[in-house]
Amino acid sequence: MVQGLIDRLVQCGAWDRVTTWDEATWLYLALVPLRPAWVELAPERKVEQDRPQTRLAELRGKLLFPTGSDRPRSFDPAWLALRR
Repeated sequence: MVQGLIDRLVQCGAWDRVTTWDEATWLYLALVPLRPAWVELAPERKVEQDRPQTRLAELRGKLLFPTGSDRPRSFDPAWLALRR
């Protein structure tokens, strides 16, 4: 079930529908707790489970506020579609 949720978010177009920094943040926040749950429930699938981790790390980097700023830097949602 957990893997199904991850698949729907990652593979079924959620990345392509993101148009704002806020939407990308919600996608990130939805995926982050799902991966450890999946690892806990199916540790034998580690290679498959590591793939979303790389994308999550890249997405997190794109969402970070610049040092000393109280707002996100310029965010280009097209970056997500390119990373599929």
